[in-house]
Amino acid sequence: MSFRVVPASVTKFGTELEALKTDADEAKTYATKTKPAVSGVGAIVRFLNSCQDVRPAVEEFFGHLSSISQTSGAELNAAAKKYKTLDAEAAARLDAKYPKG
Repeated sequence: MSFRVVPASVTKFGTELEALKTDADEAKTYATKTKPAVSGVGAIVRFLNSCQDVRPAVEEFFGHLSSISQTSGAELNAAAKKYKTLDAEAAARLDAKYPKG
């Protein structure tokens, strides 16, 4: 069994992770701007008001998701480029061993 990397697949995954950053940013913006307009008493009012208490944690979560998605995507794309370079170098070394014809 051997280790094999398909650089195009790594690049695709990295690109998708970088795109997740945009989605996480939009989710954070939505969480920041969305405020339930409720008043009165009752269980639903208490529930909606408690959602306000969770907002900072939700914003922090989506901010962190945005950051790690962008960073991870960039690193995966860099790894894919490195694998392409290594593959080309290995192919060149192999080709150099064959007699010139």
